[in-house]
Amino acid sequence: MKDWRQEWFFMPTEEKVAYIIVLSILLCVLSIYFFSPRDPANHLTSEEASTLASYEDSINQQTQENINHSFQSHSSKSKPSDAHSRYEQQKKAVFVEQLTPFAFDPNQIDSATIVALGLPAWMAHNIIRYRQAGKLFKKKDDFSHVYGLTPQQYQVLLPYIQIDHLWVEKQITHRKHQQSRYAEQVAHHKEASASVEDTTSIYHPSTKRYPKIPKYTVGHMVELNTADTTELKHIPKVGSGISKMIYYYRLKLGGYASVSQLHEIHLDTTYLKQWLKVDTRYIQRLEVNQASLSHLYHHPYCSFRQAKYIIDFRKKHGFIKGIATLAESDLFTQLDIIRLKPYLSFEPNSRTQSNKKD
Repeated sequence: MKDWRQEWFFMPTEEKVAYIIVLSILLCVLSIYFFSPRDPANHLTSEEASTLASYEDSINQQTQENINHSFQSHSSKSKPSDAHSRYEQQKKAVFVEQLTPFAFDPNQIDSATIVALGLPAWMAHNIIRYRQAGKLFKKKDDFSHVYGLTPQQYQVLLPYIQIDHLWVEKQITHRKHQQSRYAEQVAHHKEASASVEDTTSIYHPSTKRYPKIPKYTVGHMVELNTADTTELKHIPKVGSGISKMIYYYRLKLGGYASVSQLHEIHLDTTYLKQWLKVDTRYIQRLEVNQASLSHLYHHPYCSFRQAKYIIDFRKKHGFIKGIATLAESDLFTQLDIIRLKPYLSFEPNSRTQSNKKD
């Protein structure tokens, strides 16, 4: 039996060669057709070719513009100092434009008025802290040393700075007087301490007791506005704690107008009246027409609303002539007027008075 594969695939040698030649020719033709390069422009009309060329030109132009823009942005970033300097100049110009200058005295201006000038609140805080540290603006150039104040802002505000030199001299004299009084009190304290003998405990040689302070006898009077804590402790039943309470409350008030005021710090005034006397000449008065808002409302007898009323009244009507002007306001009760009267001075502000004369 013959194999079926021999029947189906048997072919003479001549036919095999013919078939191989035909297949080779077909493969060559197909490879030439598929792998030969083609020019699409040869298959386009003239209008389509011109449109395609303009489109390619626009793409090339846009690509070149993008390259130039990226190069310029890179060059601008390479110079941050120029951009920073321009930003600083613009910021300084904005700060100067925000100023609303008017005449002011840096030694007496309050924080609300500083902000009204156009300066930031933190700079107002710096100025108030500068004055609370005991420093004064003795001349206009001193104001340029305020922390955070730019030279441009200082040049704008310079024509409006008005320093009351008489007030400055008065403050300097007052502080020198306080320093001399403090030195006298320290010397008196040292003398009093040296006069008291130090006793040693009999139980152990290394143990020391506090020295026993001799007490005054009946009839010895102590001046309440000049006595220090050491002198106050010589009064019977008055120790270190009570003497400090009396002393520090005197600093807040500016001096005592009556021994009865000790009742405000919960002390027995009935007992202390037989040992204490008051000289009102030593009271440090508040100058109503010159004191700032903070100086007024820090007094124990003056609230913030009352201090604000005084400042607003001065701005609208000028200086306050007397305590009767304050009594006309509903903010001040009759008790407030009685308590404040010994502590207020109504001398007119020298600058306000000179403006009225002009």
